[in-house]
Amino acid sequence: CRSGAWTPPWLDDRFVKFVDDLGIPYETVDCPERKWDPENISLSDEIYYLIS
Repeated sequence: CRSGAWTPPWLDDRFVKFVDDLGIPYETVDCPERKWDPENISLSDEIYYLIS
């Protein structure tokens, strides 16, 4: 489970790499990709991505 409370969107790629590097089979269920582009993001999207 990736929680926005402990994995901010700018670390999503590193979290996925960490899980993949464990070498343990897993299934991703209902975990939408959070695109993080601080140059072009609205405040409402920033808040949404942080809490999703």
